[in-house]
Amino acid sequence: MKLLHAEGMGGGNRAAEYLQVDESGRIKLLQKNKTKSSIQERIIISLNIGTASVTGNIDVNIPPQ
Repeated sequence: MKLLHAEGMGGGNRAAEYLQVDESGRIKLLQKNKTKSSIQERIIISLNIGTASVTGNIDVNIPPQ
């Protein structure tokens, strides 16, 4: 499994404001959600087994702090 990158709210290659995938594939929280509602950002992952591969999304809900 490889974490490719994070996208901002709604996906569509918007820049992520709250999540970041570092060089080691770890997901980091860049800042707390200081709004009054939950924010959703997306992590794009790729799974490779032999010659088969699939790419998928994981939507991460970031509640207000």
